[in-house]
Amino acid sequence: MCKLIAETSKMIQIPDPTFIVQETMVAYASFNASVIAGSCFDLKFIVTRALELDNVLQGFFANAHSRRGYETVFTGVDSDNYGG
Repeated sequence: MCKLIAETSKMIQIPDPTFIVQETMVAYASFNASVIAGSCFDLKFIVTRALELDNVLQGFFANAHSRRGYETVFTGVDSDNYGG
């Protein structure tokens, strides 16, 4: 599905913002699954990738013409929000 979305977005001259969000959320789901499964365990990579995905979403909402917002929430490892 990721390849299909990527190919479709290449055909569009002006990328639809929903493709950006959808691609980012698919990348996040894949990234999150690999962290939870333990196949991604390099802490530097995890933090770097998480920040990359966060920056994409922040950029999208900063440039969006809507009342919706985006805020990064930082939690500790012992948090109830941690999936691991």
